[in-house]
Amino acid sequence: MKEVKSYFREAEPRAAWIFFVSLVVMVFFMYQGQHTFFRSHFAGYIDDSDSVEWLAYTYMHVCTFLLFFLVPAVVIVFVLKRPLSEFGFRVGDWRFGLKFLGVWIVVITPVVYINSFMPEFQNEYPLVPLAGRHVGWFFLWAFIYLVYYVGWEFLFRGFMQQGLRPALGPFYAVCAQTIPSTILHFSKPQGETMSAILAGVVFGVVALRTRSILWPLLAHFYVGMANDIFCLINSNGG
Repeated sequence: MKEVKSYFREAEPRAAWIFFVSLVVMVFFMYQGQHTFFRSHFAGYIDDSDSVEWLAYTYMHVCTFLLFFLVPAVVIVFVLKRPLSEFGFRVGDWRFGLKFLGVWIVVITPVVYINSFMPEFQNEYPLVPLAGRHVGWFFLWAFIYLVYYVGWEFLFRGFMQQGLRPALGPFYAVCAQTIPSTILHFSKPQGETMSAILAGVVFGVVALRTRSILWPLLAHFYVGMANDIFCLINSNGG
């Protein structure tokens, strides 16, 4: 038992908090924060199927923001007593960030466009049918999607990666966030899940280099919007 106790005494408090909180919010996200949870508990009160889809994914994206951004932010400020900027919530090196975005858009756009012809992507995107029926709905959906990405990037590239870097070093901090962020893609098409490994590393490195989650956030958001647009254009009903 003395040896077992020593395992916990050696734990770095900040890293321990980050691992524990990240694990808890991900569990709540998978069980109570999914669009399927909304359908199971609230869809019966709504007659229109399109409205159910819209509200279900809006619910999921708001839950992502609350669980992945708000909860870690509260822990950072009130438990760890550190500024959010230390966890990547700042502009950072915007010159490098803009260069990365330019290269990212040039490289990733053809890949997303080619994927948009695949049935598994057309069946997945856009996540809600209403987003493709009117430009106003699409822009509203884009805003709701952005809320989702703010939570996602803050948890993985901010709270986990930037927070664990002092204890693990940059390489293992990137690994620590890439593994769970990839696992949470398991319900997506396999090609997207495989690409999440590369994206986790690339976004992680960019977050480290710029000391900001803003640039991975914008890059991730671009992929999401491009997926929707290209799938709408290239689908049979497009």
